[in-house]
Amino acid sequence: ANMVYVLGKKLGIDQKIIIRSLESFTGIGRRMELITQKGHIKVFDDYAHHPTAIKTTIEGLRKEFPDLRIWAVDEPHGFARTNALFSKYKGAFDSADKIIIGPIFKARDSITFGMTPQTVALATGNKNAVGVNSFEEIKKILSEEVKRGDVILVMGAGKSYLWAREINDTLNGDLGQNNVKIKENVNLRPLTTFKIGGYAKYYTEAATEEELLEVFKFVKEKNLKTFILGGGSDILINDKGFDGIVIKFTGSSIKAEESLITAESGLTWDKLVEYSVARGLQGMECMSGIPGTVGASPIQNIGAFGQEVKDVLVSLRAFKMESGEFVNFSNKDCDFSYRESFFKKPENWQKYLITSVSFKLNPNGKPKVQYDSLLNYLKEENKENPSLSDVREAVFQLRAEKLENPSKNGNAGSFFKNPIVDKEIPGIPSYPFGSKYKLYAGWLIDKPQKRNIPHQ
Repeated sequence: ANMVYVLGKKLGIDQKIIIRSLESFTGIGRRMELITQKGHIKVFDDYAHHPTAIKTTIEGLRKEFPDLRIWAVDEPHGFARTNALFSKYKGAFDSADKIIIGPIFKARDSITFGMTPQTVALATGNKNAVGVNSFEEIKKILSEEVKRGDVILVMGAGKSYLWAREINDTLNGDLGQNNVKIKENVNLRPLTTFKIGGYAKYYTEAATEEELLEVFKFVKEKNLKTFILGGGSDILINDKGFDGIVIKFTGSSIKAEESLITAESGLTWDKLVEYSVARGLQGMECMSGIPGTVGASPIQNIGAFGQEVKDVLVSLRAFKMESGEFVNFSNKDCDFSYRESFFKKPENWQKYLITSVSFKLNPNGKPKVQYDSLLNYLKEENKENPSLSDVREAVFQLRAEKLENPSKNGNAGSFFKNPIVDKEIPGIPSYPFGSKYKLYAGWLIDKPQKRNIPHQ
């Protein structure tokens, strides 16, 4: 970060822009990137493909998880390259417990040099290394042998990034025995963006539907009040705490079938947006940077810069706490309106725990930018025909102007609604919203003399 700052100053970039860019930086993709966590199993993706990089990456993961079983899944890169580095594979995987060498990525090779997954496995000198000839074999091994608590690290520079994103489909949510831990007297302050509040009598996390059922057995036995917590934004917890059990669903797997994406509710919302943009799927890019989780997104029908969840949501699955059953909702069932839904109505509030959501996106990859502020920013950046990534980055920059370092500074998240009025009001920025007009709440907050405007 210091080097980037110095370089930016050297290039004459405004200090505020440098700081905003650093604050909105979300990390480097494909470098120890957590792809999914399902049933207490973590799947990481990394670009490592040189034996030295492989060794360093696994050792780093071992330091992070000294007591967990680590699976190293490797896609050797190129036959000629693998042949040239053959002797360096010895010992490269020694910090892993299980090693799978997958099909060698062909790259530009026309000669194999006798390199196969099996020969590379032998070259590692590790008795736990096995070579397989297809990704299907990799999935079969993992589905049969992975246990609760295992860590899977997928490495390579070819198609392995797709492997990592598909492996979660092979993981059975009922792996091993359920391991729900009920904690007592838990401070809720660190779990919210406001960073204030009291203690919960009980707190637990469930990563699968099976664990959720186990949690609610405990709830029934103790006759407890329940509160469902997501990402902790848009919520203000009383200093007196909560005399019941706070439940957080942490399942965060994600999968795609062409333009249909299904994500578990514990996934951070922006991770889903990042995933969709990386796949060239249009429909979420303007909702980049919205705090919270996937599970919370339908409740408020979140949206930004002209895009809303209701426009892309196909269906969702939820746990009905009163009856103890899982139910499916269509888009119509969700009864969406502006920042409202079936789940937000008083009679349904905190009665359902959403476990997964499916979205249908546009595969053409062409962003639709409607808001003037976003259009103007892109124009200033000479992005007349922006990509999805360009729009996503522009949204981050505009968001960064509103709050410096939201991950450290206590804040509400994004809980206000833009007022909807019947007609345009002179001197006040507005945006067409059906037959009515939407005013900018942020602008109104910054302009106190414009308050007391009638709206519904």
